[in-house]
Amino acid sequence: MRVLHVLGRVTVPPNPQETPVSGVVRACIEIAREQSRRGWRVSVMYPARAPTESRWEGVTLMGRPPLWIDGWPRLSSHGEEWAYHGRVVAETWRRRYDVVHGHGSGYLRYVRAGLRVAHLHFDPDVSLNRRDLQTIDRHAHAIVVVNARVASDLARKGLRPTKVYVARNGTDLRPAADPTEGEAMRSRLNLPQSAFVVLFVGAIVPEKGVRELARAFHLLSAGADGPYLVLAGASGLWGSGRNTQTAYEEDCCRILDAPAIRARVRALGLVGRKEVAALYNMASVLVVPSQGPDAAPLVVLEGMASGTPILATEVGGIPEYLGDAGLLTPSDYRSLASGLSQLREDRRLRGAMSARGRMRAIAYTWAATATEIERVYRNGLAYHPR
Repeated sequence: MRVLHVLGRVTVPPNPQETPVSGVVRACIEIAREQSRRGWRVSVMYPARAPTESRWEGVTLMGRPPLWIDGWPRLSSHGEEWAYHGRVVAETWRRRYDVVHGHGSGYLRYVRAGLRVAHLHFDPDVSLNRRDLQTIDRHAHAIVVVNARVASDLARKGLRPTKVYVARNGTDLRPAADPTEGEAMRSRLNLPQSAFVVLFVGAIVPEKGVRELARAFHLLSAGADGPYLVLAGASGLWGSGRNTQTAYEEDCCRILDAPAIRARVRALGLVGRKEVAALYNMASVLVVPSQGPDAAPLVVLEGMASGTPILATEVGGIPEYLGDAGLLTPSDYRSLASGLSQLREDRRLRGAMSARGRMRAIAYTWAATATEIERVYRNGLAYHPR
């Protein structure tokens, strides 16, 4: 089977296993890698300043510049620009693909393929209006979502349930084989080995609730034995990958730069994949303080697989993925502070959460995700033969 995965508005580095990338990029390339392992011919196409092509784990990574034509409109409130979509269409007419699999945007008009798949990694209520959904329904043969709640919502909005499939995300992280890895990371960050360390991993953007976490941490940090906070991420994670700051990130930094707490904060910026794995094993608790309907944050799966206790807000698909393996809380900063205080005082609870998380994460693998995607392809191709 020949498959083309299409990403919009993000870049893919030559070695995405080592370089920080967004959750959508991570999911796309991990699915592509699993498909390549099954003997399929798989490519990933993304916008780039100049044409580029490389191989990674059997997958062809293709960067293509948009066809910049002044005045071309956007396709929808969430779609790629006409300029880049033109490149996608041209690619599918130049080469014969069995499946074109669009990630993030469901706009697949004029794309030539045996099957057109729209993969929505986000909650449609955040980014798509009714017209967008109608466009997706019209031009996609199959629609993949990342949690059951979104599938139900799409059915209520009028999309045909027979076209909507749930394929949950996975993770390849597991607990460190060497138990001293976490200790080494604490030493590197100048953190006391006995300290209670709070970890955040991800993009520093309003949707991820970093400002609420900063305020919660401020409430907890009185006294000589206060906790420590490690932030691994930056506002640039969802874009080009450059570690550039936005006004929101600067505001979060101002809160954490208060004299009473600045010595207890470690802001690392964007970090590589191996370093993130070590951070999970170092942390006392991982906080996922999402403010909007976060559909399927990979950090929840990575934290569970690493055995890190998790405090997360009860929004979006987080309860579906986390289950009873973590502590769920409302999304306001006082509730986050209360949850952190509870976990700080209850070592036994943290141990139980760690064990439940590792057990629950066993089912969430990228191989399992790829198997679900394969079912989508085969069902779709049976209904839409060439």
